[in-house]
Amino acid sequence: MKLSVLVVTNRPEHIFWWTWNILKQTYQPHELIVVTNLSEEFQNDFDISIKKELQFHLTNYQIFHTPTGTSIGTLRQKALDLATGDVITYMDDDDWYNPKLFKSYIDSMNAQKVLLISAPGYHRLVIDDLSVFEFEETRNLIHLPFCAMSAYIAKKCEFPRLNIDEDIQWLQQVSNLVDNNRGRALIPYPVLCTIHSKNTWNHLSISGYELARQLTSIKLHENVPLLGIGKDEWSTTWKMLLKMQKIHRNSGEEPL
Repeated sequence: MKLSVLVVTNRPEHIFWWTWNILKQTYQPHELIVVTNLSEEFQNDFDISIKKELQFHLTNYQIFHTPTGTSIGTLRQKALDLATGDVITYMDDDDWYNPKLFKSYIDSMNAQKVLLISAPGYHRLVIDDLSVFEFEETRNLIHLPFCAMSAYIAKKCEFPRLNIDEDIQWLQQVSNLVDNNRGRALIPYPVLCTIHSKNTWNHLSISGYELARQLTSIKLHENVPLLGIGKDEWSTTWKMLLKMQKIHRNSGEEPL
C-alpha cells in the first residue's frame, strides 16, 4: 500500500517540527502533500525551508499555496484531491508522533482488511511555569490527526468549506461509508502526543536533560516510548523546543 501524508498549515515556524515527525517514521510515505494559505510574502521562504528539511530524505512532495483567507476545509479538500496513494492520513503540524505510527497504519489495514484504522486517543502534555508535566489520555475518539483510511473511501467524501469542525463533519461522512462497507479497526494504543504550553514558551526553565527524561519516561502498549525519543535524541528535541521558544519570543505570540 502507498501512503499519502497530507499536511495543512499556515505556520512556517512549525516546519522543522512536523517534517522531523515524518522523517523519523520507520515506514516512509509514498508522498507528502502540503497545502497552505500563507500570504505571498512568506511563500518563497516556506518552500525553501521545506526543501532544506526534506532534502536527501523525502523527494516526492508537493507544496500548494492557496489565497490568504482560504478556509481550512478548502485546504484539506485540496490536499485530498492531490493525493495519489492507496491510504490517506492527515498530519497536524504541532503534534509529536510515535515513529511507528505510519507502519502501524499500514500493517493494521493489511492484516485486518479494513477501510479505516485509528488510534484510541492521545496523550496531552501540558508544561506550566513550574516545569510540571501533566498527562491527559483521551480515548474513544476518532480524530483526524490519528487515523488513516482507504483513499477510495476518503475521496468519496468532501470537506465543508469551514474553519471550525470541518474535520469532524468530514470524518462523520467517512465513518458512515466505512460502517456500510468493511468496517474499521483500532490500533491498541495512543500514537501521538499534543504538547501544550500555558505560559512557558517565553520562560522555559526546565533543563534539556529533565525534558528528555520526562518525554522518554512515557510508555505505551508493550513499553513502546510514546514519542520514540531515545537517549541519543534528547538534545535534538531540546533544540527544537528552544527554536520554537525563540521564534515565538520574537513574534510576541503564543504558539498553541
